[in-house]
Amino acid sequence: MTKCNGAAVEFPGFRGRKIPADFSGGDLTRDGGLLVLRQVDCWLGLTQRLAERLPDPRDPERITPSLQTLWRQRL
Repeated sequence: MTKCNGAAVEFPGFRGRKIPADFSGGDLTRDGGLLVLRQVDCWLGLTQRLAERLPDPRDPERITPSLQTLWRQRL
């Protein structure tokens, strides 16, 4: 995880108000949106419907990941 410094930054004021920026927000991640997308996919069943309707030309005896798993990775 990236360590940021805790120094505050002051931006130019707007109509007499101070605009401070404080970067002490704690531990943050950029991957939080992926959890939301996964949950939406579970609710809508998009990747499941894609896997059911699109042909899979792979040999069933030689495949490990399902077509739905591949669609989830792509989306």
